[in-house]
Amino acid sequence: MRRDAKAITQLIVDKNIEYTKATPSEYNSWLWVGTTTLREARNWKVAGVGGEVISRSLLDALKSLELAQLRVFSDYGPAEATLSSYRIELDYKSDSVTERVLLGLHLPIVSTYIVDQNRQLVPLGWLGEILIGGPGISSGYFKQPDLTAEKFIPDQFASINHAEHGWTTVFCSGDRGRVCEDGSLLFDGRISERTQVKLRGFRVELSDIEQSILDGADGLVTSAVITVRGQLDLKFLVGHLIFTPGISAEKRESLLRLLPRQLPVPSYMCPAMLFALEEMPMTSHDGHMEAIWTLWCSVLPREATMSIRPEKETDFISAGDPIDWESESRLNTDLINVIEQTGTRASNENGGVHVLVTGASGFISRHVLKQLNDMEEISRISCVAVRQKSFNLLLSESLSKVEVYKGDLTSPSLGLSAEHFKTLGQQADVILHRGSDRSFWNPYRLLRSTNEGSTKELLRLAALRKTPVIFISSGAVENIHSVSDLSQADVTGYLASKYINEILLKEAQKTLQVPVTIIRMLDGATKNDNAGHNPVSRSEVTDAICRMGTKLGKRFQHEDLSGSSMSFARVADLSNFICSEVQRLHRENHGSGEIRYHYHANSACLNGEGWCTLFGFEGSALYQEWRKLPVIPVTTWFGEAKKHGFEYLISSQVIKLNDIVSQR
Repeated sequence: MRRDAKAITQLIVDKNIEYTKATPSEYNSWLWVGTTTLREARNWKVAGVGGEVISRSLLDALKSLELAQLRVFSDYGPAEATLSSYRIELDYKSDSVTERVLLGLHLPIVSTYIVDQNRQLVPLGWLGEILIGGPGISSGYFKQPDLTAEKFIPDQFASINHAEHGWTTVFCSGDRGRVCEDGSLLFDGRISERTQVKLRGFRVELSDIEQSILDGADGLVTSAVITVRGQLDLKFLVGHLIFTPGISAEKRESLLRLLPRQLPVPSYMCPAMLFALEEMPMTSHDGHMEAIWTLWCSVLPREATMSIRPEKETDFISAGDPIDWESESRLNTDLINVIEQTGTRASNENGGVHVLVTGASGFISRHVLKQLNDMEEISRISCVAVRQKSFNLLLSESLSKVEVYKGDLTSPSLGLSAEHFKTLGQQADVILHRGSDRSFWNPYRLLRSTNEGSTKELLRLAALRKTPVIFISSGAVENIHSVSDLSQADVTGYLASKYINEILLKEAQKTLQVPVTIIRMLDGATKNDNAGHNPVSRSEVTDAICRMGTKLGKRFQHEDLSGSSMSFARVADLSNFICSEVQRLHRENHGSGEIRYHYHANSACLNGEGWCTLFGFEGSALYQEWRKLPVIPVTTWFGEAKKHGFEYLISSQVIKLNDIVSQR
């Protein structure tokens, strides 16, 4: 539940919670999605805040709740000292609290020392490292004797009382601070920002991340440096790498994109982005110095810095500008020039139909692959841009006509070698483009390289023989009428990428004569090219969900979806159409190409009323069994259901979270 901020805010109200303790990041997430709910928390009396710097903006947000009874305390103390060692009540309703919040006075029987680099006491008010002593100091780190000896040292300043009780160890926090005249403690950052930092409430050893990168690169990276960007609640990690001489540009690009996802570290320790340097800049003392471009990371919006790859030609001045949608939707000139070097499509010399597929490990694609594999006229199925974790899964399916190529949608040539890319382009008869980053809330800049970049690479491949492309789009694109609409608040990054891809495909059909079929997944209440073909009913879907819940022994909290809607289609229906379209496109392999839209809306929509009433039909023994099952998150439930034979796909959905609406 800790990850479900909205559920926590409701719990605080429903269970009359009086005391909470969390990091500023967690409070910010609660307030982001649940301000209206928390205003009803009349029994909430104490909010303890610790683990990160407390910003004035957080205090203002708590003040806006207008809870007269709520008191806010700043807590400080590392886990090694058994959490809170210092506390002070904040007058958060007053404007007197500045951005620099005091850590407070130490709690009873806790000792505090401010020492210099030689571990000697400094005068009152001077900066130094914070050492903490007392009964709460732990015995050390588990199976890390060297680190324990470094951080837990004898308390040479222990009082007689502490010595008599055996409290003779202090913890070297690594935090820099000073003691004010009234005895309160003021935090002033870390002693060494190069080794350990505080990120969203977690202590992060930068050297551990650097070593993980070197280990994960299998000798392809010779040096790695991790730095921290951003301020307060918006801090994130950036990595700078030097590659082994001789590594190709394509391999470098691939590693820069893949390494953050593959590092064996917790998610909060994964760098938000990695960049390559020809050499690591040095100071006159031979120490690492941040490259000039990292300065821009501290002033440009995070969304902008995560979407650019700094090179000597990079225009940082314009990197933070609004997205130029006209430019985004323009087909690359180099790609258009390919048509001058190629002729019309030729038949596959090996006989049969050769299908190239992206997104092969997805729910729909796995059904399509099995169906294509059983069709006599299909001779070969090439699954490209397959990540390592999906590679073995596809091989385990034991489909005789399927061949799997490792790669990534973000990589040049989809991770294929130049030879394989050209060969597949010369041999493929139909391309099924299913792969995409479906991250629900990510902005367009973060999805561009995966969703738009992969389409451009496939069109480069398709241009060699004017190979037809089947693209799975979104029905929500129907509501976008021009690129100017893409800047509207209700157009998500995912939806914008689908619209841009449709424009690119239309341009490819017009300029390169590449035949294109665009499948738009719609809800059952709109236009439907499958009308009259055994329509899907709501009761059919709810019955299937209940039966799958019984099979899994789990259910999801369907009442929480009352503000959202989902349309369910039979995966077999969509798979049948895709396979028949593959046959049609191969059969009609002449002319200047065409663009065809298929509106797949043979689905049943469960909306607010549907979730609350259709599951609650009286007298249903199946529903009563459903209600008894333990609850898991809805996304987890559908993920497990797909693995256990659930026969329906979510063809379209609208998710509402307070004032935020996301659709696809």
